[in-house]
Amino acid sequence: MKLDKYVNVIMIINIASVVHPSAPSVTVTNPLVDETQVTTLATCSSSGFRPGTIDVTWLLEGGPTELMTDSTTVTALKDSKFAVTSEYRRVVSKTDNGKTLTCTLNHETLNAPIPRTAALNISCNQTSFCYF
Repeated sequence: MKLDKYVNVIMIINIASVVHPSAPSVTVTNPLVDETQVTTLATCSSSGFRPGTIDVTWLLEGGPTELMTDSTTVTALKDSKFAVTSEYRRVVSKTDNGKTLTCTLNHETLNAPIPRTAALNISCNQTSFCYF
């Protein structure tokens, strides 16, 4: 009698949950005009995503802008998710008051990038010659 051999195949499927970043929040600081010093004008943050690679871009008045320093930090959270914080820093002048600053997040789990916009609020101290 011939015995047939049966092969049992066990399939293990790892289902990775897709976790999107939360909508970014943009906090605008109220810096004093100082046309000689790099100042933090705004902070953009988001959390609850994985994997930990995320792109943060800044636009000023809808166009590309140069950051004076790269200040984007991704942090691992306790629940295997990640958070990102990015600061928009550059020299500020009185002409920046009221301009629109946009932070945009792009992550592989998103169908489209998520933008958040805020208006800059530049302050003057008594020694500044600032006339808006």
